[in-house]
Amino acid sequence: MAASKILPFLFLAIFCSIHPKAVAIEAITVTIHIIVDLPASSGITTTDCIGEEWKLKPGEHFEITRWPDRRYICKADQNGTKQGSWLAFDPLRDLLRTDVFCSVREDGFYFSYDQSSWLKLNGWDH
Repeated sequence: MAASKILPFLFLAIFCSIHPKAVAIEAITVTIHIIVDLPASSGITTTDCIGEEWKLKPGEHFEITRWPDRRYICKADQNGTKQGSWLAFDPLRDLLRTDVFCSVREDGFYFSYDQSSWLKLNGWDH
């Protein structure tokens, strides 16, 4: 009888000790959102942030999730006519952020935490 009263408390103690660890592991990743905010006539934009290349059309939204242990510099090439790069994630600048947003636009590359306030990071190299 005493064991049946102890089991719920034991289960609760085990759950409480495991659950924060699972939450902590999930919280230490960052998702970099890349949004191609270019006119439809601009065509395909090739983007590379982690050594992998993606071909994105105007209006597309792409995301990658990584460990926030280093800087992620992204590069873009718009149909071979314009190239550029920007700092998509910096562990010091973006400390404790789980999402960062990058917008590729006609005049350059923008950065945001909330998609309402944008900071221009770089322009295109022609």
